[in-house]
Amino acid sequence: MVFIRVSIDSHSEKEAKKFEEEVTALDYVVACYSIGGDADFLLQVVSPNLDTYAEFSMSTIRRLPGIKEMQSMFVLKEIKPFIGFPVKTSQ
Repeated sequence: MVFIRVSIDSHSEKEAKKFEEEVTALDYVVACYSIGGDADFLLQVVSPNLDTYAEFSMSTIRRLPGIKEMQSMFVLKEIKPFIGFPVKTSQ
């Protein structure tokens, strides 16, 4: 599992929407968040191995529209996996 922090060139609604549409279609991207701070998006990516991830990141993620910068953070060990939200939603 890899988390990728992505910064995009333009912050126009049109460019952000295009990026979001492209990311949504990628099977290896299991989650994508719009974030505040020094990056614009946080992608959660799964890959069977490092070589496959390297190919995916260089041939697919780097070629997404508007990518200015990306930083990969590799999960070494999962300490507490996500199993659901600890709060109940009102219905």
